[in-house]
Amino acid sequence: MSWSEVFVAIFAVVSVAVSMLAIWRISRAPGVKYKPFWIGGSLFGFVGVATVFGQAGDLYVQVGIQIPVLMWTSGSGDGVLKALFPIVAAIALVKFHGARSVADAAKFD
Repeated sequence: MSWSEVFVAIFAVVSVAVSMLAIWRISRAPGVKYKPFWIGGSLFGFVGVATVFGQAGDLYVQVGIQIPVLMWTSGSGDGVLKALFPIVAAIALVKFHGARSVADAAKFD
């Protein structure tokens, strides 16, 4: 594997972990306004990277909206891995960190 493939693979693991952790944290936080929108927003990726496996050194910067945050396609022999970072999920991790009661969650609204 080339350095670009390893970088994109690590970026993909981090993106999926941030998205899933944010969904878990939002779903367990009490009294959160607009909980379905926070959870839905945590599934969208906005900026990231992509690579084509089999072509060493290919690294592409991706800007846009993608759901889910990780996408794998394999067309004519080479696989393409795209991973976009879930910015809404990162904001949710910071915003809802440590909310253990309804009074704590009220501070976030």
